[in-house]
Amino acid sequence: MSDRFIVEKEKAGLLRSVRIIIDQKTGVNYLYYSEGQAGGLCPLVDRDGKPIIGLPGNPVSALVIAELFVAPVIHRLLGRIPPQVGSIRARLTA
Repeated sequence: MSDRFIVEKEKAGLLRSVRIIIDQKTGVNYLYYSEGQAGGLCPLVDRDGKPIIGLPGNPVSALVIAELFVAPVIHRLLGRIPPQVGSIRARLTA
């Protein structure tokens, strides 16, 4: 890792590791999570401590993640009760 990034906290196991990485140039804090051979980087907060919400690049994935995870967080930050997500029973036919 370059001098630009520092690892603030790290918890590592045999197959799983979690790190909080700080970009010293921008002040953005990142969460890095890896399990086995796969890993992902997610921004957490900017230099002013404001939360950053990252969405996947696939439009359908971004919509699903926004609906399931981002909208309830925004509702709670505004002091509102998040709407309940409904479900529909359906039978698939061949």
